[in-house]
Parts: sequence; structure tokens; C-alpha cells
Amino acid sequence: MASSDAIIIGAGLSGMYALHRLREHGFRAQAFEAGGDVGGTWYWNRYPGARFDSESWTYGFSFSEELLREWNWSEHFSGQPENLRYCNLVADKFDLRRDITFNHRIAAARWDDAAGEWEVESTSGVKARARFLITALGPLSAPVMPDIPGIGEFAGQAYHTGHWPHHPVSFEGRRVGVIGTGATGVQAITEIAGLLGSSAEATPVRLIRLAASGPLIVARRPCGARPEIVGVAGLARGDRHAQDQEIVAIDSTHADEDLEAALRARLRAHLGCPSLFRGRDRAPFGLAQAGPQACG
Repeated sequence: MASSDAIIIGAGLSGMYALHRLREHGFRAQAFEAGGDVGGTWYWNRYPGARFDSESWTYGFSFSEELLREWNWSEHFSGQPENLRYCNLVADKFDLRRDITFNHRIAAARWDDAAGEWEVESTSGVKARARFLITALGPLSAPVMPDIPGIGEFAGQAYHTGHWPHHPVSFEGRRVGVIGTGATGVQAITEIAGLLGSSAEATPVRLIRLAASGPLIVARRPCGARPEIVGVAGLARGDRHAQDQEIVAIDSTHADEDLEAALRARLRAHLGCPSLFRGRDRAPFGLAQAGPQACG
């Protein structure tokens, strides 16, 4: 059984930083990672449109001046491929992989009071012991499938954004349903709608909002153009309109100001006086950069 000073669970940004810092202070550390390489969130989440939801520079490590000089983000809100390249650069530069065991998911951790050590065990039965245990799993790392009756009987292709395949997925000519309109839903829908192919004008992508307290999103994709978020309506807690609502993405070949005005008026009438943003005032993945527009 392997023994070290510290065990780290996870080799995302937090896990890699913990490993580096422990080494700096002279500790023998061993990390375990369920995936096949470093990256954490950016290893698993490869869905179309995946990107940072904060300015890219806030994700960069500042402990190394050399690393800061060596890396330049190409976008304000960097996409998944670039984010994973950054993680790989950090792992290579500081030789982190030699102390990371990949493809091992930790299933149990037990404290041995007599020995004053933690013992962890992976799903494959590998065990390790250490005085310190650091969990760097991330607060939202466990994929959750929607609890919908009959979902297991769906005969088509189904994907979870948190377990996206490492190979390209073709949406050419398909009808696509996206469950959830949080940050991931917004990112995925705007990208997937542009991948439907020539028949996409007759094939809307449906957005289903499961959480009543979440935002309502109305999108359109002008013929031959990338999809655009027309409006987002944030529902305040206790809003009397916040029950059992569903807004479907609108796929229109008539993308003009009259249509946008009609959609915005419909949202105002439906929700009272929400804060609305225009899609062209947004960051690349759909979050507003400008302030809310007043209802008129």
C-alpha cells in the first residue's frame, strides 16, 4: 500500500495547485484522478460552446512569474480547448503528472485513529495512506441526470454536458432537445443551433427550463447566421409568474427589428417588467456585459 504525507483527490486546477504547493513545502504528495489526464472541469466538459464564465485571466495561476509571462489568453472568455491546453502546460512545466495516478476514482476514505492517517481506496481496489487528505473535486463535479419518467426508454442519442464524448458529435439534420437553461444550456444551445446543417431552419432546438427560479431565454437564429439570444428575463423570488413556465427557442428566417420588438413585448407582458438584454450586447457565451434596459 502506497504511503505519502498527503493525498489529493482530483487533478483539476485546484488539485494541480495543491500538489505543486505541497511539493514546494517538502511534502510527499500523491494525487488521484478519475479522468485520463489533468484538467478537471475542462477535461470532462467538452460540449459545444463550453468556455469560462469569468474573465480568462482570473483562472490563470499567479504563483509563477515565468508562467504568467509565457501564457497569453486569446479571448476574454476562453473556450474549453484553450483552457485544457493551459492545464496541460501547467502540468508539463511543473512535472505534475509523475505524482498523479490517472483513471482511478476514489470511492472511500477512512480515518485510522490509531495510526493518525487517512486511508483511501479507489473503485479498482487500489489503496493509499497519508496523514493529510485534500479533496479537490470541485463543488459541481458530479453529473446529475434529470429525473424524468421514461428517460431511460429514449431510443435516440443522448449526451450529458459533464460527460461529453472526446470525439466530435454530429447534429446534422437532427432534432435536438436541451434540458436546462443555466449557463451550460446557454453556451450549448447557441453553438449547437449553428451545427444543425441546411435543414436547421425547419428544425428548432427546444430549451426546457426545469427550475422555476432560473432565467427564461428566448433565442433566434437568422437564416444562415449564428444564433442570437434575443432576451433573458430574470425571475425574482416569489414572482407570481414563476410557476410551470417553458419558453421554446424561436428559429426564424425573419430576423428583423419587428420580430425582436414583438418577442420583447411578449416577455414583458408575460412576466411584468423584467430586465431584458439584447444578444449583441453580450459576451460570446450569452451573459450580459451591458446593464439592464429599462422597460418601455
